[in-house]
Formats: sequence, structure tokens, C-alpha cells
Amino acid sequence: MIRRLAAGVFASLAFCGCGGQAEQRGAATIEMVDLHKLEGVLASHRGHAVLLNLWATWCGPCVDELPDLIEVARAYRERGAVVLLLSYDLQIPEANAQAIVPRVKRFIDNKGFDVPVLVYDAPNPDAINERFDLPGHIPVTLAFDKDGRLVDREDGEAGKERFEELMKHALGI
Repeated sequence: MIRRLAAGVFASLAFCGCGGQAEQRGAATIEMVDLHKLEGVLASHRGHAVLLNLWATWCGPCVDELPDLIEVARAYRERGAVVLLLSYDLQIPEANAQAIVPRVKRFIDNKGFDVPVLVYDAPNPDAINERFDLPGHIPVTLAFDKDGRLVDREDGEAGKERFEELMKHALGI
């Protein structure tokens, strides 16, 4: 019992995103972000093409498209392109970080995805919709060029060809 309680406390601390730290295990990272932190993450990638994919483990179309997106991420990584996954798993009623973040981490690890994962946790979920003119449903993929400008987007499920097109727009090719 004590061992299970201690493990639970450790997991909560490791995955809570306290202090803005990212959880690193294997190749993928998990970081809790609000809109302000998301803006900072995007700014930290200036100089690179970025695809930001909004998804959730409970969203069938989101899960279906992820293998194609990860394949494109790996194909364009050497060109300096970055793919970020922004999980909306905490955006459902009664969700809490202590349960959701480990679930997202297990999902990513089980799939072998090796891209940074951000978990969106904000008191006003409408702020991100307003900032990026989002439709309110997921999946959505936003393409940013090296200057951080939004240059393309896909509202809804996409496949490998569309992800490659988004990436090429982000890269300016």
C-alpha cells in the first residue's frame, strides 16, 4: 500500500509539469502548457518549419492520422522541420493532470512516437480557439514557417500527402 502510494505521488510530481519542466523518457517529451507557454514553445522553434497538431487520445480521427504525421515528421527532421503534438486530453469535464498526463505518455510511448508532446491545460480553452481561429473540433494541424507565421492549416483529419503539403508550405518549398 505504501509503495503504491509513493509511486502515485512520484508519478504525479513527475508528470504534473511543475515549474514548466518537460518530462523526458526515451525520445518523446511531455510538457503541460497554457496559451502563454504554447506561444513560448512556438517562439523557441523560430528558424524552423513547425507543424502543430491538435489531437486527443479519445479522438478517433486524431489517433488515425498520427502515424502518417509522425512519418512526415521523421522524413523532414533533417531539414530542420519540427512537429509538435498538442494534446486536448485535459479539455474534457472532470479531467485531471494526474490521470491524463500519464495516459498520454503511455499512448505516445506505446506507439513509439518521438516528437514533443504538449498537454494543453488552460482555464479558458476558448483563448486558443480565438488565437488561432480554430473551429472548436479536433484534429487540426497548423503549419508555421521559419518566421513563426501561420502559412497553412488543415481543419480535420489528414493523411500523409496532406501532411507533406503542409510541411512543404512551412518550409517554403
